Amino acid sequence: MPPSGNFDSPLELDGDVLTVTGSSDGADEGDELVSRHVAVHQGGNVTQGPATPGLKWTTDPPLTADQFEAGQALAVGCETYFATNVDSLPAFKTFTWSQIVEIEGKAR
Repeated sequence: MPPSGNFDSPLELDGDVLTVTGSSDGADEGDELVSRHVAVHQGGNVTQGPATPGLKWTTDPPLTADQFEAGQALAVGCETYFATNVDSLPAFKTFTWSQIVEIEGKAR
């Protein structure tokens, strides 16, 4: 079953630092996570960065979000897996998702 990414909501804003967390269902047996990347867009401002491996993940390091504020934002994510199956040739599988999230906290 392909993974489905889900952002936790609300996301936490602390000054100009935005921590993005979420969970993924994982990949097919034998698939290896190659990369996970997320981005958040709010009012013309965008921040992006890598997220940790694992079923529960977070941005590492937290994202710089100096123009963000409490309210709604669009979060998008992308995961790429290296798939090795004894019955087929090696391949990469990429999954993307998007979600409207709430941001809580205070900007500086």
